[in-house]
Amino acid sequence: MIILQLTALDKVSKQEYEWELTPSELGDGGDESIRIKAIFEVNAMRNKQYDFKGKLYYNITMACDRCLEDFSRPFEEDVHFILKKDFEGDELDIIPFNDLTCDITDFVRDIVLTSVPMKNLCKRTCKGLCEKCGKNLNQGACNCKKQEE
Repeated sequence: MIILQLTALDKVSKQEYEWELTPSELGDGGDESIRIKAIFEVNAMRNKQYDFKGKLYYNITMACDRCLEDFSRPFEEDVHFILKKDFEGDELDIIPFNDLTCDITDFVRDIVLTSVPMKNLCKRTCKGLCEKCGKNLNQGACNCKKQEE
């Protein structure tokens, strides 16, 4: 769970956090946790409302769609959200809280899951696999090409 301790916030302060999203919290069928570093600035505190701006930093291990090799890719996402006391609504960037802590697990998970691109490449110039023998062409040419010549 990703919990913010609201008692630790000062007016217009910068806070640094480190969390881990577990596979069960991610709910994506994977088996790896994702370590997240966050730096938030509290821009305003008024009327039982906290206005946060900041960045999330994390790495995701994924399989390349061309060569099927695993690789790790860093992500840096800008975030803006509001914590509002006893909020009852469905706005995506407003998170309700009832006491001096707030669970933002769902908000962070949604950012992480939507940041993964549709096509995952280990590098822009990935050559993929040979259509005939399945060799990873990033590791060199295969014998199939030489036999056709």
